[in-house]
Amino acid sequence: MPTIDQPAMRFVRMSPNLLNEDIERPTIESVEVKIFSPARSIIDAFRQERLVGRNLAIESLREALRRRQATPGDIANMAERRGVWTKIRPYLEAMTADA
Repeated sequence: MPTIDQPAMRFVRMSPNLLNEDIERPTIESVEVKIFSPARSIIDAFRQERLVGRNLAIESLREALRRRQATPGDIANMAERRGVWTKIRPYLEAMTADA
């Protein structure tokens, strides 16, 4: 595992299958980069809740919905596939109940 002093980082190990799913490939300054989709990032925040904190996971969900970066359906489907549906469901339902 790499050792980096700045900025503060934490590394999480993932299986190759998990690491290569739900990736987007935008071009930034003529270079194609791989990033996780917004829905995937939210699900990962809930999966790694003890590392990032529940408040950050909830805030990422709230902001993605507010900015329409991911639909509730996309988030729900991915949460079910990744095994965090029971964890994210109450928050997702509460945030989409007003809509």
